[in-house]
Amino acid sequence: MTRLLERLSIRNRLLVMMLATGLSAVVAVAVVAYASAQAALEARVVEGLTSLRAARTDQVESYFRLQRARLQTLDRDPALIAAMREFSAAAAALAAEPIPPEADARLTAYYRDAFLPALNERLRTPLSLAAVWPAQTLTRYLQARYLPQPPDDVSPERHTLAETDDPSYAAVHARYHPFLANLAERLGMHDVYLIDPTSLVVVYSVRKAPDFGTDLRAGPWRDTPLAALAAFLATVDDLDDVEIVDFSEYPPALGQPSLFLGTPIDDGRERVGILVVALSIAELDRLMTGNYQWRRDGLGATGEAYLVGDDHLMRSNSRFLLEDPDGYAALLLQRGTPLAVAERIRALGTTILEERVDTPAARAALAGETATRTGPDYRGVASLTSFAPLAIPGLHWALIAEIDLDEALAPVHALLARVLVLALVIAVALVLAALLVARAFVRPIEALTHGAERVANGDLDTQVRVSTRDELATLATSFNRMVTAIREQQAIIEAKNRENEQLLLNILPAPVAERLKDGEDPIADAFAEVTVLFADVVGFTPMAARTSPHELVALLDDLFSAFDAAAQRLGVEKIKTIGDAYMAVCGVPEPHSDHVRRIAELALELLRIVEQFGAERGLDLRLRIGINSGPVVAGVIGRSKFIYDLWGDTVNIASRMESQGVPGAIQVTRPVYEALKHAYAFQPRGVVEVKGKGPLETWLLDPAGTPAGSRSPP
Repeated sequence: MTRLLERLSIRNRLLVMMLATGLSAVVAVAVVAYASAQAALEARVVEGLTSLRAARTDQVESYFRLQRARLQTLDRDPALIAAMREFSAAAAALAAEPIPPEADARLTAYYRDAFLPALNERLRTPLSLAAVWPAQTLTRYLQARYLPQPPDDVSPERHTLAETDDPSYAAVHARYHPFLANLAERLGMHDVYLIDPTSLVVVYSVRKAPDFGTDLRAGPWRDTPLAALAAFLATVDDLDDVEIVDFSEYPPALGQPSLFLGTPIDDGRERVGILVVALSIAELDRLMTGNYQWRRDGLGATGEAYLVGDDHLMRSNSRFLLEDPDGYAALLLQRGTPLAVAERIRALGTTILEERVDTPAARAALAGETATRTGPDYRGVASLTSFAPLAIPGLHWALIAEIDLDEALAPVHALLARVLVLALVIAVALVLAALLVARAFVRPIEALTHGAERVANGDLDTQVRVSTRDELATLATSFNRMVTAIREQQAIIEAKNRENEQLLLNILPAPVAERLKDGEDPIADAFAEVTVLFADVVGFTPMAARTSPHELVALLDDLFSAFDAAAQRLGVEKIKTIGDAYMAVCGVPEPHSDHVRRIAELALELLRIVEQFGAERGLDLRLRIGINSGPVVAGVIGRSKFIYDLWGDTVNIASRMESQGVPGAIQVTRPVYEALKHAYAFQPRGVVEVKGKGPLETWLLDPAGTPAGSRSPP
């Protein structure tokens, strides 16, 4: 190594020393910075997921506490007590009523053709008609009047179907159904049941499913969780007790998972009835998903929070099913899920009691642990998972919040990429710096040579730095002063060029000016359809005789500046001013389909400007305006003094319209009138003799009669 260094030049030795020192420092700093930032980012991700899980846990527990508290409040509500008594009495009165054969036939058709096929399509084990058919007379009597509809029809207006068939029950239903349906909607409940405590007959439900009117002791749904809950609440000693039944597949709801809460209804002395509510899965989903705002809650594209029961089945819906049902079904099949199960989840539209979550996190949470760690999720994807058990009386659930590990650690991976890129940039910068320093140390004259080459190539920001104190330093200083002087002179020249260009734009339209600068000569164009305006200030000549030159020029400048601003705003090209006359055109040099309207708007604006101008200065000024439409020839004439002008009969007639017009009015020709007559008000002036053209029919544009909406600028 020593002999190799001895063979190198001084510049290369210096270069090797600087690179070895600098690159070592860069590597050390990069490693330390990445390690520190990685730890901080991972801690922040874990903290965010843990905080979300804690918040969701508190929200779910609060939700169930609130539902229990609501039932404890409702069980002695006077309106609910009255409804319970009246529904029970009305149902008892119907127990002996015969069922009309046609009604019984209609109910049979409903169970056979509508309800049972829809139910068996979703059940794992199909049921027979006998298994679901209500044998009790009261059940069939009520259901025959309320159920023969599509099984998924949950319209709250079903009570209207029976108002003429069983007036006693229908009257009670009509009186209390709006209150109970509104209660269910406001409290986010899927259904509300009123159950007679003696007979265990469901005397009322909001949704009128096949469990409406059923006998929960002897009817087809006697083995359901609803029946078990009702039987318990019918005998429980504590009339303030609120019981909850975990999710189960509920056949009357077409196999959809249902979760019931119930409490006895009492008047303070005795049990009047049983109140049972089915909680809304949609409400629970909104709670678990933050109202479906996963990204807003920091869960990105793969994060979610869900509930798991003690059977390791989900108690809330998977985000991936809610976002993409078809994609979720495909994912299930990729994981080896049987086709029937995947199709069932897609048909039901839920993962509750369908998706199994037998992961280490779920097992730990159901065992009472609270932690945040990495591990596989129920899809088999490596995830960052935060979990905790839930304290909900009657339910053994856990809450799990997780996000794919790749997405969770994406900031860390991005940090590594940034650190590597930054280290590479710094390394490249060090190499360049080392090369520059070595070159400056050994061959300072090279810097001056390169500086001269850059100046020759047009880089006037070049500054040569020579650290020596010899003649080269003096030469470099002189060179730098020379470059500075050239740069300043270049800036002055550029400023003058900008001034000249602005002056040219003040004389010619921008497109014409560009053509002139490009060397086009001559510049002449024919335009088939344009509109020309001539305006002349009436009474200005007598006033000029008694006004000083300075005041006169200032007055004209103010007035025509206001004209120019209006023309520019409306997209109209000013051509020239001659004394107190003003000429403008629209459609030249750039065509406008609404050129006639723009000129008309300009004319109306000029009248307003002159009126306001005269009022502000106490002058009796009026404007005479003429407008004509048609073809023109436009071009640039002159060499030392350019002017862009128009020629043709259209221009001459427009000028005659002004000169033979009426002070304070806008005189137009037939082409203008025909173009604007449907949007503007005109007054016919009659025939005007125009020199060289003979008699022409003319109109006056009426500012007062023109609708304001048609005068809005473009």
